[in-house]
Amino acid sequence: MKRIDAFLSSDQGRCASKLLSAYADGDIEEIKRVAQSSTISNLDHMIIRLARKLPTGDVSAMKANAGNEQEEPLDEDDLT
Repeated sequence: MKRIDAFLSSDQGRCASKLLSAYADGDIEEIKRVAQSSTISNLDHMIIRLARKLPTGDVSAMKANAGNEQEEPLDEDDLT
């Protein structure tokens, strides 16, 4: 639990939270702003690869469709 708290209070944790909130809200400008921050530039290469796979463009449509889809269970070992 200490590791989680440490991450959440770190620059990377705050940046991740902002990025996820921007995606959830469909706020394209905030996504761009956070994605261009120095915190993102300094992240581990695996995290950057995963972030680059996130959808771009009209993310507001994703928000509308999110309620219609059932989520797959999270596989904590799957980094793809």
